[in-house]
Amino acid sequence: MATFTSGQVLTAAQMNLAAGDSGWINVSGGVGFQNSWAVSGVYTVSYRLIGQTVFLRGRIAGGSANIAFTLPAGYRPAQSGFFCVWDNTASSGKRLQIDTSGNVIPSTATDVQCLDGVSFSIN
Repeated sequence: MATFTSGQVLTAAQMNLAAGDSGWINVSGGVGFQNSWAVSGVYTVSYRLIGQTVFLRGRIAGGSANIAFTLPAGYRPAQSGFFCVWDNTASSGKRLQIDTSGNVIPSTATDVQCLDGVSFSIN
């Protein structure tokens, strides 16, 4: 845990670090997409760790019904989970699986799927 002195001015990066916040990490600039999945439009796909909770955001499209991307160690759920995400193509909810290996697996191929609101605990 960081220690600060009275009157010290902190940068945003110092505050994020003290709060246990990784900041948003872009998938395309980091772990990368797999199986032809990619960013849909202008919606950056990224993940963030705050404390013990990982958050996802953005929209993916164009891939096969396999792994879209794999979260790195430290950003993986303690237990595999299923999440309901919005499918913009079908205008309905779809299932997204994230397993303990960090694999992010959409249930439907090629459709535009929104990851906003997906969050899980790493412990």
